[in-house]
Amino acid sequence: MKTPGSHSLLFFFIFLIVGGILGGIVGEALYAVPALKGILPALTQHYEILNIQNIHLNLYLMELQFGIHLAPNMLSIIGVILAAILFRHLQ
Repeated sequence: MKTPGSHSLLFFFIFLIVGGILGGIVGEALYAVPALKGILPALTQHYEILNIQNIHLNLYLMELQFGIHLAPNMLSIIGVILAAILFRHLQ
């Protein structure tokens, strides 16, 4: 039997990921706007949160490589916050 909130937690994480991706895309798209040249470097500067270098594992049957680099910019963080607010309003 499934718990009542198990699907909403999954959708919440999907909302957060999509919000971060859309925020990053908006940040990249704003580079073409000349009026924002003064404030844009502060909004698109990447902040490194997590950096796990590639781990190489040879199992003789297959080789696995795994690594994570999480460095969002300010617009991605704003996108995550807006996605969380939007999710709360949709429920």
